Amino acid sequence: MEALRTLWLIHKFTKEKECELMENYKNIQFVSDEFLCNSCGACAALCPTDAIDFKENRAGYFFARVDEDKCIDCEICVEVCSGLGLHPAVLDKLPSNPFVGQIEKCMAGYSTDDDIYNNSQSGGIVTAVLANQLRTGKIDGVIQVKMASGKLPRAQAFIAKSAEELKGGQKSKYCPVPILTLFKELNKCEGKYAFVGTACQLHGLLNILERYPKYKAKLAFSIGLFCERVMTYKAVDYLLKRSHIQGSIEEFAFKDKSISPYPGDVMLKNDRGEIRTLPSKKRIWIKDLLTPLRCRLCFDKLNVFADISVGDPHGIGSLHKTNGESLVLIRTSKGAGLIEDLIASGDAAFHEVDMNSALKGQLIETKKQDWLSFSNSWFKMDKRMPDFYTKVAASIQHNYKPKDYRIELYCATKPKGAFVDIFIIMGLLRKKFIKVFS
Repeated sequence: MEALRTLWLIHKFTKEKECELMENYKNIQFVSDEFLCNSCGACAALCPTDAIDFKENRAGYFFARVDEDKCIDCEICVEVCSGLGLHPAVLDKLPSNPFVGQIEKCMAGYSTDDDIYNNSQSGGIVTAVLANQLRTGKIDGVIQVKMASGKLPRAQAFIAKSAEELKGGQKSKYCPVPILTLFKELNKCEGKYAFVGTACQLHGLLNILERYPKYKAKLAFSIGLFCERVMTYKAVDYLLKRSHIQGSIEEFAFKDKSISPYPGDVMLKNDRGEIRTLPSKKRIWIKDLLTPLRCRLCFDKLNVFADISVGDPHGIGSLHKTNGESLVLIRTSKGAGLIEDLIASGDAAFHEVDMNSALKGQLIETKKQDWLSFSNSWFKMDKRMPDFYTKVAASIQHNYKPKDYRIELYCATKPKGAFVDIFIIMGLLRKKFIKVFS
């Protein structure tokens, strides 16, 4: 009864906030101010006066910022904002189990191209699919993300138009990046393009396509990346500092299996060719401490709206343990065609895996409980809820007892700036204290 009461209250509260939003907000500055920005870039892509850009704040968030002098209050940015939720037409297509989605087939595999496989995060299947589609002329380019070089490496969106350019998009980028800002550039290009991104980025793209259906013809297919959550740019800066490497950083990888066996350790390489590595536990230790708040309110780890979803095959036996494989969830007939093309070309090797084992390895039940706990805690702080909350919460059959994460959410909204090292050290000490005395 308590769970039903909470669900009803949040539904009522969300509707009230929606009415307030339409009455009082003409642009998305409030989304950033309330820490709901996903950094997807949908708003900036459609702004008719270029009034929106993205700026990194002291806490390492990369949030949308509105130039009020340029803003004409057209409200387009509010309509497509994935931080606020899903376009009504997209929300109507939400699967009955939004944490899993529709899965036609579950497979694991790896690229048979040594260059792609050895440079990959796991099995290199995403790059193999894209390279195959580019080579056969079925797509003209790929919208994806790479790590740009510099003293402070940052993720950057780009359009790859060759197999060689695709290599820059390999490996995980646990960073906020407004990938959809490329939409303005894409709008000037001819042909069909593939999209590779996390769930929040795909949500933003789908919101755009529902607002402007004429652009749907440009999207050939979408590949969704599994995403538990990203980290703020303070995570990159922290790892950079701990590596003690000097100069401009030419390569940065959160996981690099060329240094250590799959899934690999943190790797940094500077402009003098010097390489530094950090054990993966350094990255894992700071993940909870530097997770953006909006990630806590996201249900879509497995990217349920994509044609295929791809990620690490946790919990599945009989896999290549040294270099890794990719877990592939085929969701649509278009997605099935992508994998059939890849198999027919001999560019990848696959084997079918048990779906229940795959989902268990992704800790979906834990994801449900965590999502419900963080969402309810956010609500108790009298904060705005994403519009999908009611529908997603109603899909959860298990009677979980939500945990109270208000302290964690409060801390996530506070700028850490120069005190990030102290904040992380305190968090690690807290973890060790709990482990010792639990």
